[in-house]
Amino acid sequence: MKKNLTVSVIIPAYNAEVTIARALDSVMAQTYLPAEVIVVNDGSSDNTSDVVEGYSSAIPLRLIEVPNGGPARARNTAIDAAIGDWLAFLDADDLWISKDKLALQISVAEEHPGATVIDTFAEIYWDEARTNINRYIKKDDALSLLMKKNIINATSSVLAKTETVKEVGGFDPSLRFGEDRLLWANLAKRGEVHTVENVCIFKENSETNLTAKGLANIDYREQLVKKLLALKPVSRSEERKLWLVNYEEFLRKALKNKRFDLYNLIAIRTYKKSGVQFLLSRYSLYFIASLLISKLK
Repeated sequence: MKKNLTVSVIIPAYNAEVTIARALDSVMAQTYLPAEVIVVNDGSSDNTSDVVEGYSSAIPLRLIEVPNGGPARARNTAIDAAIGDWLAFLDADDLWISKDKLALQISVAEEHPGATVIDTFAEIYWDEARTNINRYIKKDDALSLLMKKNIINATSSVLAKTETVKEVGGFDPSLRFGEDRLLWANLAKRGEVHTVENVCIFKENSETNLTAKGLANIDYREQLVKKLLALKPVSRSEERKLWLVNYEEFLRKALKNKRFDLYNLIAIRTYKKSGVQFLLSRYSLYFIASLLISKLK
């Protein structure tokens, strides 16, 4: 007799009293119900715990309290406690907008026993400015693609194989930015990555987050790239290209936000890591122009 695959839903929550019930509602509405939902209250200072404890659930709902340590540690706490064959991640301020999300993903898991990651398309709402649909479909070497950028449509869209997630140690808490991408890369190295081609989640994002912390996120990105290169060593030429690709979004958004001081700092780092690859890219034009102007003064 075929065993039904079980799912543990993992929700890290920090000061989520306004959104957590909505997120839980979207889980309870699934046509394929999970075996359990684990909410990890990450040291919230609001009434997140009270909302979860008062929530009426038809399936086991566990609340775990931890001191504030960031979403990676919170998710890892839930991963350690999870009993399901698969882990479904959901952030407390996101929504599963398709009632068939888990059913569609479990169908893929049954069809592809070598899968370690199954995501879906995602609707992303950006700063009241625009809405776009993330539609990355992973048909090629997912690990190589993840070396360049995060091709997983959203963390809240992911269904990941529990055994493999635990095998690689879950999320790396030393990274406060990009820890999800590193986990997906680790999983891609060990199995297949598939995508359900339906929009199943809704997420709000902010474009200012990337550069708002100055060089802090860039430091984390550099740590991430080093860890990715350890997973899959490449030629020196390819390494330079990878560094450039991983700096590009910071360069672009620093210019867009008119953070020219920050742009110049990033440009120097980019040149040191990628050399002529940076000088030949369009992102070097402002940097070269500023150098020429400074020479003429």
